[in-house]
Amino acid sequence: FLEYGLYFSPEKSPSRYRDLEDGLKHHPSETAPSRLRGPLENHIHARPTSNIKMPKKEIKQLEYAADTLRGISQKTVEIHHGKLYAGYVNKSNEIKEKLGELRKSGKADGNQTFSELRGLKVAEGFANNGVYLHENYFHILGGDGKPKGEIVENLVGRYGSIDEFKKYLSACGMAARGWAILAWDMHERELRIFTCDAQNHGGIWGAVPIIALDVYEHSYFIDTGSDRQAYINYFFDNLNWDKIEEIYQKAKEYTLD
Repeated sequence: FLEYGLYFSPEKSPSRYRDLEDGLKHHPSETAPSRLRGPLENHIHARPTSNIKMPKKEIKQLEYAADTLRGISQKTVEIHHGKLYAGYVNKSNEIKEKLGELRKSGKADGNQTFSELRGLKVAEGFANNGVYLHENYFHILGGDGKPKGEIVENLVGRYGSIDEFKKYLSACGMAARGWAILAWDMHERELRIFTCDAQNHGGIWGAVPIIALDVYEHSYFIDTGSDRQAYINYFFDNLNWDKIEEIYQKAKEYTLD
């Protein structure tokens, strides 16, 4: 768990977890807010601490060989994952460290036109979303592209057929400058598609990415040139719907109503 400065794993610290869990039974006011429903209800809350070093993000390795995707070359995958995604991870850690240093220095003065704090906070959102969206993107590739699972029933009910869903997500991918994202909206409790011109523009709070389609040119220009639609078709051909279903099942456990 990582919450308000408290970080530990129930698997690695079972006795500590049980002690804290027992403590909550006697202090119900420490439980999560009633508006948050789902697995987060059981997270442990503690007072903020300044002497605990927060863990750094780590680069997640591909779950398949870089040369196994159809229509997306090994060179594209290696550059996209090994340089661009890895760069977001490294910069996220760097920004986090600099924000911590700035806060501790007592010089975290803000100005909406320009300030060091503003620059770091804007970069924080861009870099972190770059990490999270790319991790979803690479995680859900490597499959045979054949739709399956409960999510398919949901998509058919919403769009009429899987082909119509693909057609609409493709259109959103052609309209966006950065990403087209099928997400679970925790407010509305439904699947929705969002477009993002940049990683920190276009999404909404309380939405969990299920299928993140990267349409920045670096995703396809080596392979299909300016033909983005051809790349999007290859993207669908490589989707791993088992992974997509896993994300969907976890995401729909959460609600904010």
